[in-house]
Amino acid sequence: MSKPLSYAAQKVREANEMVSNEYIRSQSEAVLGQEHLDCIKAFFMGQGERSLAHFPGNPNIQITSWMNLPVYEADFGWGKPIYFGLGYVNSHDRALILLSPEGDGSVIVSIHFQIAHMQLFKKLFYEDYSKL
Repeated sequence: MSKPLSYAAQKVREANEMVSNEYIRSQSEAVLGQEHLDCIKAFFMGQGERSLAHFPGNPNIQITSWMNLPVYEADFGWGKPIYFGLGYVNSHDRALILLSPEGDGSVIVSIHFQIAHMQLFKKLFYEDYSKL
C-alpha cells in the first residue's frame, strides 16, 4: 500500500458526504431488481445457507459509523441506555463506530474481521498512527 490509512479514511469521509436522500433512493431501486439478494437476506436472518448467497470475494469490509445517532438520548421510560451496540454479527469484515456512553466524545470501535485481515488492519493502523 502506498498511502496511509488516514488517506483511506479521508476518502471514506468524502464519499459519505456525497450520499444524499436521492442517491439512497436510486440505489434501493437498483437493489430491488437483484434476485440473489433473497438468499443473502435469508442467510442474514438465519433462515438460509451461506453457500446460496452471492459472495463477491475478499477482502471486502463494511465500516459503518453510528456516531451521529443519538442512541444514548433515547428514554423509553426506564432511563437512558447504558450500552448500545450490535446485538448479532453473523459475518466477517464489519466494523462499527459509535460514541461511548460517557458522553465525553470518546468512541467505541467494534471490529469483526477475519484473523488475517485483522492482523493487516492492526499493522496499517499503527503504522499510520505513529506518523501523527
